[in-house]
Amino acid sequence: MAFANDVISLDDLKLRMHEENEHEETIRAQLMSESSMEKAIHKLSKQDVMTFAQSIKENWPHLELDHKKGF
Repeated sequence: MAFANDVISLDDLKLRMHEENEHEETIRAQLMSESSMEKAIHKLSKQDVMTFAQSIKENWPHLELDHKKGF
């Protein structure tokens, strides 16, 4: 927008876009790293699943619509 409004030059825009692209690549690498992926995965034990399955009828009214659709 700054370039379109003649606030910065084309060279300045190119430099800033290069910086932003590097910043984006760094963030993407962090998101795709194994450590961040492992943190996002939560495994349930068989007992947790059984407890949840047994209590689903009483908890049904409290579930969000997306979760209900998932079941």
